[in-house]
Amino acid sequence: MPDSAGALRDVLILLGAALILGAVFERLGQSSILGYLLAGTIAGSLVEAPEVVHGLAELGVTMLLFTIGLEFSHQDLRSTGRVALLGGALQIIVTVLAVVGICLLLGVEQRAAIAMGCMLAMSSTACVLRMLSARAEADSVHGRYAVGILLLQDLALVPTMLLVSNLAGGASFGEVIWSVASGLLFTVVLVLVFIALARTVMPRVLVALHMTRNRELPILLATVTCVGAALAAQEVKLSAALGAFAAGVILAESPFATQIRADVSVLRTIFVTVFFASVGMLADLPWMAKNAGELLIVLASVVSGKALIAALVIRCLRIDWRRSLATGLCIAQVGEFSFVLAQKALEIQVFGSDTHQMMISTAVLSLLLTPWLVALASRIALKGDSAKSYPASYAAADAPSQSYRLPDGTPPVGRLPATQRPVVLIGFGPAGREVYEALVRAGARSVILELNPRTVEQARKLGIPAEIGDATQDEVLEHLHVARAQAVVVALPDHRTALQVIRKVKSHAPVVPIVARARFQAFAQELRAAGADVVFDEEAEIGRVLGEAAIERLQARAAPAEPIPAPPTTAS
Repeated sequence: MPDSAGALRDVLILLGAALILGAVFERLGQSSILGYLLAGTIAGSLVEAPEVVHGLAELGVTMLLFTIGLEFSHQDLRSTGRVALLGGALQIIVTVLAVVGICLLLGVEQRAAIAMGCMLAMSSTACVLRMLSARAEADSVHGRYAVGILLLQDLALVPTMLLVSNLAGGASFGEVIWSVASGLLFTVVLVLVFIALARTVMPRVLVALHMTRNRELPILLATVTCVGAALAAQEVKLSAALGAFAAGVILAESPFATQIRADVSVLRTIFVTVFFASVGMLADLPWMAKNAGELLIVLASVVSGKALIAALVIRCLRIDWRRSLATGLCIAQVGEFSFVLAQKALEIQVFGSDTHQMMISTAVLSLLLTPWLVALASRIALKGDSAKSYPASYAAADAPSQSYRLPDGTPPVGRLPATQRPVVLIGFGPAGREVYEALVRAGARSVILELNPRTVEQARKLGIPAEIGDATQDEVLEHLHVARAQAVVVALPDHRTALQVIRKVKSHAPVVPIVARARFQAFAQELRAAGADVVFDEEAEIGRVLGEAAIERLQARAAPAEPIPAPPTTAS
């Protein structure tokens, strides 16, 4: 058991190396993930308690998939159902068969060939989702396809792990089938339990905690939900990351999702950094240098082969070539769960040490290629799109134009095209409601951000797209994709909060126009200096309206009285 000082030292070494190399790669215009992986590879030899690091890394993957799950909804997952189920299953089966066939032709022993096929069929859920989320492409068409296949791969970890475990011999065919069947049954039961909790218990608990006005309690609840779901999944021999993702998807249906994701983002960043650094620790640099030629051939074959197989499978489902290839490139790497399969194969002596290191090195190098693969996939997919696609949360802004009616009962005047960027409305008090109704009259699309849970609950009951969130937090604004908004309206009454929000919005979206309100004339200039393009001066406007009302009253009193017309006579 390592002492606490040694464990802290190991974490400090990895985080320090990740900080330096991550900054270097960002400076070079590359993904910081490359720096984290390289930090683990270089500094891994200095770590004295790798078991502590790997424990923190597992928690990092859990929190990453939990926050990614908060971005999704059941509708998003159902929309990729055909590609996820059929495409994901075919991708795994075809990849395993292809790897096994090639290995057998090369003279590899049968058990080792099967283990290699299971390992190489898996892709990196954590790495791909991290990259898609950072590029705001998790809601793109190819991004959703990739996520659907990755989730099915996580589900497939149960049967593949059982299959690899039974390669050592001793288990009958019937025992293997029973192990796989029981694992799938546990999966179904766990998902049903999660759904039941999501629809009955969780909404009441979240509302109760927010009513206490204690921001710490919802954060603790989110963390307990994430870790608890991960532990429940592990207890039934499923992936902990899969359980955390399911919990995130459940909470994504609540209006608290945006704020929860922002609140846990700091913890997630630290643990995820440790995760990528721990993956880099698995690489043996001297061995990789000694076998560089063979390693590069295997790496090129694996990455290109996986991308091609996935693209062909998705194309068979009548998805166009560009999106099929983009999806294939996103999942062309070898995943983090492959390390678990490789370690199991080594323990039961299916792999030798050289074969094990070849698999580990290939996986690490393929993860290093992932940022470039995802970027290439994005360029290929965008070439096939006639119009720029916007996040699913923006598409949801169409809903109120169908269900919401103005106070006088009239429907909206018209609707802007589906590709029209929405207006982000921050604050939904009386002033914010007036702004929203004006946008509805014009047929404009809007997304509302409000910190008061009761206000959001009332808005959602009317069919208005509203989310709970603090607009002064970067994570919240990134989730709303303010850089893609048509405009941002800050309808907050508090002057100091409005200043903070305007500065934050301007840093994320320097070219997006900002409209704000100033309750007092002395604050108007400060709001303009902070970055507001249009400031509504309430004092000046009220003075103008009062003046006009007074003049109308005076004119009415000065006008001569008009005679009252006689009633019309009725013909007899």
